Amino acid sequence: MNLTDAQQSQIKDLKTAYCQHNREAMKAGWQTRKEMMQLRYAESVDQAKLDSLIAEASEAYANKLADKAALNNAVFNLLTAEQQQQLQQKMAEYHTKYDAQKSN
Repeated sequence: MNLTDAQQSQIKDLKTAYCQHNREAMKAGWQTRKEMMQLRYAESVDQAKLDSLIAEASEAYANKLADKAALNNAVFNLLTAEQQQQLQQKMAEYHTKYDAQKSN
């Protein structure tokens, strides 16, 4: 898409910030998974604790989706109108190809 040096730098900065934030979220997610494992192999399941962990995991997943969407939007908005159009065309081609493979 012929990104300028400035665009490449800005995109790199956005991705770096996203990765740092995501790394912290992953650490919290591992703690939740560890607690879930402990519940799985306990003599009895603490349903309230299980419900709480499931709610935490669901919220974390929703936040991850929102963060990824925000990153993609920020990158998209760094592009010129022509680059945005090229990207949308490539995405449409990819989805057409994916749907064709999926139906086979």
